Amino acid sequence: MKVIIIGAGIAGLSAAIALKRSIPSLSIQVFELRAAPSTIGGAVNLTPNALRYLAWLGALARLQRSACPVRAIDIVSARSGLKVAALSFAVPRSDGHQALRAKRADLLAALTATWREELGGAVAYGARVTAIASGADGVRATVAVGAAAPLVVDADLLLGADGIHSGVRGAFVEPGRAEVYSGVATANGIARAPEAGARFGLPFEDTGVFASRRGSLLVSFASADRRDIFMGAVMETAEVPSREGWDALGRDQDAVRAEIYGRFCESGPLAKRFTEVLDLLPDWFVYPVYKLPPGGVWCKDRVLLLGDAAHAVSQLFMRYYFHMSANGVKMPPQGESTGFAIEDALLFSRIMKDAVEQAGDQTVDVSAVFARYERNRRKRINEAFAEADMRWETVKDKGWLVSVLLDWFTPIWLWWTKAARENNYRYDVTTAELLD
Repeated sequence: MKVIIIGAGIAGLSAAIALKRSIPSLSIQVFELRAAPSTIGGAVNLTPNALRYLAWLGALARLQRSACPVRAIDIVSARSGLKVAALSFAVPRSDGHQALRAKRADLLAALTATWREELGGAVAYGARVTAIASGADGVRATVAVGAAAPLVVDADLLLGADGIHSGVRGAFVEPGRAEVYSGVATANGIARAPEAGARFGLPFEDTGVFASRRGSLLVSFASADRRDIFMGAVMETAEVPSREGWDALGRDQDAVRAEIYGRFCESGPLAKRFTEVLDLLPDWFVYPVYKLPPGGVWCKDRVLLLGDAAHAVSQLFMRYYFHMSANGVKMPPQGESTGFAIEDALLFSRIMKDAVEQAGDQTVDVSAVFARYERNRRKRINEAFAEADMRWETVKDKGWLVSVLLDWFTPIWLWWTKAARENNYRYDVTTAELLD
């Protein structure tokens, strides 16, 4: 069988690796629009689920060389300057995996190296899909690579893993389902500290979330030597034309800094310390948060969408690191963004392997594979979308009283939900019981 994968990001490469490890006989071609490996930047927290999946893919050892272990996320009140709780990743019976804070570029590099060096795979960069035709006998993609003549590629199925602004979705699977701006943008960046482990007097060990009336600021070590410090914040702002990075606002560093400093550095016992760490950041990168309307079509004929191209749950979780509101405190179950994308890939590869083994010498029923994938994925994605979608009110002013109540309520809520959170961290799509 032949498989085409459009997109060499985390979802696409995870799918390529998972499929090749599950079904070595597959022929897989990966195409990427960008001219070289690239991500939206920043860093992500990878929880026990995501680390277990990366170990299964064979990419975890590479990533551990550059990432920073995270034992817990310390939750600090910017109002009082005191740590109010800690969310631990020490999960009993979780194969010893806790959490890592990793740069997205390092994660992508680990997956790319695994695909190329261990599995002999390749990626065609600078490749733009100009047409997709699918029928009963297979799927055909026309791909333009540089100035060369268009390449026509035939396969048994095509996976669209090209992100929330998916060309595969827009051109073929569901043209009418467009991404919607959420009204929120994130500002983040990575600074190099003058010495390893510098915390600037802020009360956190590995990662700290500092909750104020007007949002939350995340500060975390993001490298194995604990000198790279990742900072991220959210802001409510009007949409601008650039979708991948808000160039208009991003170039206006003074405006971005004024917004961030106004939220966290104007008052409170930590204001001076925030200023010291924020002053290290040479540039802020501002990105809009988009979401897809829930539901939607994930497949058509022999074409299936994976990751943000299908559901954008990763996009929502990726853009906010911790949620504190009157509804309580919640953490994304898989690690902000990557866990959901990787989980998509592993689930699909598992279902595809079952189908190939059951078919034997017969032709695999691709439509049945896609249908079974959706039966086993929709519920979990719908639940995750509902949880993620309600987080975005936190960029608004919560008021003094709600801030005080949250300081008191947060440790109680974390204690109350500890068992459910640990069960979720132990969930493993590679071994979970599946629907037929």
